[in-house]
Amino acid sequence: LNASFVMEGGAVVGNEIRGGGSDAVGGGGVYAIDDARFEMKKGAVVRGNKAPSAGGGVFVSGGASFSMEGGSVEGNELGRFSAGEALFIGEEATKDVDIKGGLLSSDKGSTVCVRSSSVSFKLSGGILTSGFVAILSYADVADKVAVGGTGMLFSQGADVVYEGKSISVPDPS
Repeated sequence: LNASFVMEGGAVVGNEIRGGGSDAVGGGGVYAIDDARFEMKKGAVVRGNKAPSAGGGVFVSGGASFSMEGGSVEGNELGRFSAGEALFIGEEATKDVDIKGGLLSSDKGSTVCVRSSSVSFKLSGGILTSGFVAILSYADVADKVAVGGTGMLFSQGADVVYEGKSISVPDPS
């Protein structure tokens, strides 16, 4: 399909995926698959959306890509035993994800979940906050998660968790 969605300003607010079939698992706010490209820029808001299992705010998989230079993904919700309240990067995502600006935030679950072993997730700018686990990754992708540059990570729980093992991001001072 090669669809493209560049969001500069505006809001995706208050959407909910109901049901539970395999096609209705995630992406309460934005669901990007099949080589789609989703870009968030200054003023863009994805908030107050709900999904049953993955990507309460944004779900990216199936060859799709996501980039963030500004805006916010916050206040989204997931069902029980779920991952990626703000952002879920599925197993078939194809482009590296670099958060260069903006805010990714969650209160209860993991803020970001990285399932793809073919991409890396980098917080080089912007802010990632979490009330529980900031970044949930899996053993086969543990070396593909990085926080650096001017990126800031704040977590009331674990910073980064790989298959149940908690790893804290070093203090820059």
